[in-house]
Amino acid sequence: MTTTDRGEREIREFEESEGSPLPPDIAAALREFVDGVHSHSPLLDCLWGELYGAINANQWSGVITAEYADRLRRKYLFNYGDKDGSD
Repeated sequence: MTTTDRGEREIREFEESEGSPLPPDIAAALREFVDGVHSHSPLLDCLWGELYGAINANQWSGVITAEYADRLRRKYLFNYGDKDGSD
């Protein structure tokens, strides 16, 4: 499985669990972050920041709820790769 396939799988699984599609900018940032994790990118801190910023921008502009944003942060930013997070 390529890193891009992993990113697409992560997006698809999250959308299915939530019952709604991710906003395009969050989906793009998530795809790049997952790809960066699996390819051991030296820019992982930047990719993390891009995803964090995309989630915050969508929350504060009213595109997603605070609860939805919290679930994204918890799953991908603060627990990613942990036994209880995603891999």
